[in-house]
Amino acid sequence: MGVFEFLFKYPATLYRQGTLQLEHGWMAYALAGALAVLAALTLAQYLSRSLPLRRTDRLVLAGLRAAWVAMLVLMLFAPVLTVTVAQTLRGDVVLLLDDSQSMRIADAAGMTRGARLRELFAPGGGELSRALEERFTVHHVGFGLNAGRIAGNSVLNFAAPRSDLADALEHARTRLQGATLGAVVLVSDGGAALSDDLQSELLAYRAAGIAVHTVGIGAPRFSDDVELATVSVPERLFPGDLLRAEVTLRQRGAAGRQLNLQVTEDGVLLHRQAFEVPRTHSFTLPVTVAPLKAPGTHRLSFAVTSDADDQLPANNRLDVPVQLASAPVQVLHFEGEPRFEVKFIRRAVRDDSSLQVASLIRTAENKYYRVGVADAEQLLTGFPEEPAALFGFDVIVLGSVAANLLNAAQQQLLKDYVARRGGALLLLGARQAFAEGGYAASELSGLLPVRLQEKQSGFRTRVSVTPTAIGALHPVVQALSRTAPGDGLPALPALTLVNPLLAVKPGATVLLEGDDGGPEPFVVLAYQRYGRGTVAVLATRDTWRWQMHSSVASDDMTHETLWRELFRWLARPVRPRIELQADPAYPVPGEQMRITATPLDTGYQPLLAADLRLVVTTPLGDRHTLPFSPRPGENGSYDAVFTALEPGLHELEATLGDEADHAVRRAAVEVLPAGEEFRGAELNEPLLRHIAAATGGRYFRSPEAGGLDRAVADVQGDTRIEKRLPLYDAPALFVVLVVLIGAEWFYRRRRGLA
Repeated sequence: MGVFEFLFKYPATLYRQGTLQLEHGWMAYALAGALAVLAALTLAQYLSRSLPLRRTDRLVLAGLRAAWVAMLVLMLFAPVLTVTVAQTLRGDVVLLLDDSQSMRIADAAGMTRGARLRELFAPGGGELSRALEERFTVHHVGFGLNAGRIAGNSVLNFAAPRSDLADALEHARTRLQGATLGAVVLVSDGGAALSDDLQSELLAYRAAGIAVHTVGIGAPRFSDDVELATVSVPERLFPGDLLRAEVTLRQRGAAGRQLNLQVTEDGVLLHRQAFEVPRTHSFTLPVTVAPLKAPGTHRLSFAVTSDADDQLPANNRLDVPVQLASAPVQVLHFEGEPRFEVKFIRRAVRDDSSLQVASLIRTAENKYYRVGVADAEQLLTGFPEEPAALFGFDVIVLGSVAANLLNAAQQQLLKDYVARRGGALLLLGARQAFAEGGYAASELSGLLPVRLQEKQSGFRTRVSVTPTAIGALHPVVQALSRTAPGDGLPALPALTLVNPLLAVKPGATVLLEGDDGGPEPFVVLAYQRYGRGTVAVLATRDTWRWQMHSSVASDDMTHETLWRELFRWLARPVRPRIELQADPAYPVPGEQMRITATPLDTGYQPLLAADLRLVVTTPLGDRHTLPFSPRPGENGSYDAVFTALEPGLHELEATLGDEADHAVRRAAVEVLPAGEEFRGAELNEPLLRHIAAATGGRYFRSPEAGGLDRAVADVQGDTRIEKRLPLYDAPALFVVLVVLIGAEWFYRRRRGLA
């Protein structure tokens, strides 16, 4: 240490780089004032002629006293040296620790995943945590639905119903922006879907040059497990419908085992089905449940019976909401001339409260006979020419209607009805239908699932009706079978064809075909999707024979079943005026649920300014009314946000407009206590490897995680900080002060004044 640094506390280089300032406060001013007053009195006394001093003595003593008082005042005002210096920072590492319920699964080297995680990464006590803490500033962050710092094992209780990897990574990146973030270590079983949010986060990490190392906890493959993965049910059902569901299951080590699937509602058994587990990992089980009667929301529980060998019984059950429509299917049946079919179709569906058929029969030029209309104004002028009048029907049936009975606007309206509105169009065989009715040259020919041949006047043949291989599995055909589904139709009278339909278009499906002994079968029942809707043909002209033929018993329900099932099947996929979608599909308690509504006007065009309201009814019966707000960037879509606080069935009711233009859409969402934590619960190594590779990190299985300490590179940084170095206690100031006081004392003594 040099003499300068000894006297002035700091090297001379700091004085050249810095600036001198005073850190004065109110106390310094008070003391300085007191000293100034005392000094002034002393100086006044020294300079007064009352003392027997020479003029030189007065000046010397006054100057020395003023000098050391000034020096004391300077020290009271706390002089500082302000300099800007570089300071080295220790690197930061974030440990993101999965705190979700799937970490309770016992498949990690003889212990639960959570216990293994604690063993390796518990704050202050984990084997790898200690190794990292010796080199880095380590931040422990637990994450489930949300991420937050943790200080000890007690906070990791593995109770979160969902693990959000994207939110956890976003938390680590944004909360520590000011730190020297060297790496992030994600410790998880990877129980999350690869979402757009996660991909965006990985791109942000890549751009920032921050590596994410991943550590997988758990077994990548269960030894013995049967999982009920998903249950697919129709979006729209009607009271009395059979529920045809598709249950997707996954298995590990259970091939050949005999198990049972059962469906219950409120503890009441609705269906039980035995099955043998195949060798494939994933398989689908078709399930047909007895008809549900009451309209509204039904909560059905699908469960696979487990046994002692099942490694994870928590994934054997799934509760599914099923919605039964309360409003009846609206059917418009238009005939260009009186026919028996009208009477018998109406008779077939009259006892079905879920079907409402309005019949319009042309009796003469501009004269119509109406049956089953909603009011005196409906269909008063014949077939509708405005979207609002036509689009209110779910199913439209055209019988013996020549193409020239529909003008160009009506034909275009029918195309819009199917393609845009998503309605169902059914064309029946008749004297004035298909090619015989001039459809080959009309706008409607493109809608048809069949290829039209040249017009054949006077064509007539009787056919016996049989299902195709695909048709035998179709719900309409299965409903007609009196024996096991797939065994074919019972013996039924032959039906009449007056329109020779022999070929269908690509994409069309033939369900029933007719045989008259000729070389090729005729198309009897076929359909195809067109735009958002469905177009079907039933080519016979006299299905009433299945009711009135002498060989048919009086109590036979084949004819009634045909028309009821046909109308219901056609109506199920029909587009509603309000489309609702909940995200996520299976929320968990405490998770924000976003309900998106897409409302349409009476012409099924998007509504850019909709009067929409949402009512959510919780399992406890509480009703919450929520507003919809326009969704940014998507004209015609609206969002409402709701946070479910308890598990169970939450019913949704979206209401559009006022009494003049009113529409209601009902749906339901099942809030699961554990979300989907136990579905697809095997260690998701592909996802964790992807996260690591996308950010320049490495993936480790938990038994090999010892290499993590070496993989995390040493990261240090520096920052420029301002330092205020105190000088009030600098030896030089004390030396000067002592010298001045000593000089005054020595002078006074020398002059005999002391």
